[in-house]
Amino acid sequence: MSTASTALCRGKKIKRRLDLSGNKQARQQQRTVFSKQLLRWYEHSEHRLMPWQKNKTAYRVWVSEIMLQQTQVSKVIDYFNAFVNRFPSLKKLASAKIDEVLEQWAGLGYYHRAHKMHHSAKIIHHQHHGRFPRDLPGLLALPGIGRSTAGAILALAFGKRYAVLDGNVQRVVARYCDIAGWPGHAQVAQQLWQEAESLLPQHSMADYTQAIMELGATICTPSNAQCSMCPVRPNCCAYHKGTIEQRPAAAPYKKEKQVCRWLMLFICYRDRVLLERRPQQGIWAGLLCPPQSHSRHDARQQLRRWGIHQAPVQGKTLLHELSHRRLFITPWWLQLSEQLKACLDSSFNWYKINPAAMAVPAAVKKLLLQLKSQQEECRPQR
Repeated sequence: MSTASTALCRGKKIKRRLDLSGNKQARQQQRTVFSKQLLRWYEHSEHRLMPWQKNKTAYRVWVSEIMLQQTQVSKVIDYFNAFVNRFPSLKKLASAKIDEVLEQWAGLGYYHRAHKMHHSAKIIHHQHHGRFPRDLPGLLALPGIGRSTAGAILALAFGKRYAVLDGNVQRVVARYCDIAGWPGHAQVAQQLWQEAESLLPQHSMADYTQAIMELGATICTPSNAQCSMCPVRPNCCAYHKGTIEQRPAAAPYKKEKQVCRWLMLFICYRDRVLLERRPQQGIWAGLLCPPQSHSRHDARQQLRRWGIHQAPVQGKTLLHELSHRRLFITPWWLQLSEQLKACLDSSFNWYKINPAAMAVPAAVKKLLLQLKSQQEECRPQR
């Protein structure tokens, strides 16, 4: 058969497959084939082995899923290892102080996740006798656990037939079923959930869940998808329709990063620094930070209110990028000869400078390391 004839036959097969995509029976067959092809590929491929895939328990799955929300895998690995080393069980996490949890979370961002995780650990420990609920409503009732995280716990830890729909899985489902629209829209999200649930196999839920997440992370990537290596390509609607790059649709708008310029007052007495607890909502929720001002005038006013009249030493401005903010932080260093006792706001306290074991944001940690280095350089030799 000539090349042209082969191409024509292939084109007819593709057209027939797509024409049948609206047929209920054909759609069901397409869904059944999906899980079989995916599980076969996962069984025979050399996939990544992440730390949370070892000794798979509900606790370890939960910690990893919370950390992976809005955070790249490469960054999560070290944090996960350190976290479960410090808190190897739910009981250990529930009995820890929030400062201990925030110390381990510092630098990972979205600190409300750590607060909700700590709260959930206490609820599970005290109200569920230390055992994770094994049903969807029970898990959804816990702070910080949404439908996808609950599905991951039920499927990966307990082998139950529930779907997940993180970013990687969204992309696989949107392409395989050629679902148009932005997943942030409720109607599109509902359609994605329906399709994700229809694709589930009747068995091997842990392997299937891991496989579909792995497919999205390594082959069905946001750009430059490796369709030639994809195990489900034969029935992928977006592949045959040429809409891979348009599925899923991008957000209809892109929010500009807010630029913030702050002065941070690092007021020290001997080996201690003055810090305050951030509010439980907003940037760096619940972490310790030095006093901040938006202008030199406000910073000097603050120092005068506290009876500090010595001139600060200005340090080099630090640029720190967050998901929605670009921070330019200029440190002012002040080493006091006497400890402040009066006129301090009640939210401030003195803390021993130990950046490695303080519940501070990553940006503040960098500046405290600079401060500690400066103090050690100035310390007289014995």
